Amino acid sequence: MRIMEGGGTFIFVVVAVLFVWVGTLSVFLFQTLRNYHTFTAGTDRQTLQSGLTALLADVRKNKDVTEKLVRHVQELQTNAEYVIQKTSLLRFNPFADSGGEQSFIITLLDNKNNGILITSLHGRNGIRWYAKKIKNGKGVELELSKEEEEAIIKAKPLI
Repeated sequence: MRIMEGGGTFIFVVVAVLFVWVGTLSVFLFQTLRNYHTFTAGTDRQTLQSGLTALLADVRKNKDVTEKLVRHVQELQTNAEYVIQKTSLLRFNPFADSGGEQSFIITLLDNKNNGILITSLHGRNGIRWYAKKIKNGKGVELELSKEEEEAIIKAKPLI
């Protein structure tokens, strides 16, 4: 008799576990059926098939458009390396005998510190303008003054 009592408890536990398992599966099944009925409401088999075909076509089209946009953004990023990204304006007084900081240097550089530097020297006898090529933050054909080097160092990104 004792063997039956232990067996009865085992059977009760197995039945309880199976009952919980069936209940959980039933909940998932009803949720899936509800989603299916919501998705297919007001459609017949042909309408549903054509709707799914149109949906797949839209997904493919969107994938193609997305790939084109990614390529375009990559091109823009590559080209952006060569546009003016850093600028500075440095005012200074190059001559001790004249007053004020009326001379200035404008720096226009790309992301790799290549570009131009424009210097305007204001003196008593007139104004002189100089333009210099800059490559990797250094003068290409002409030596840079200490003020011009400072202007390159102070060049900050536009954004």
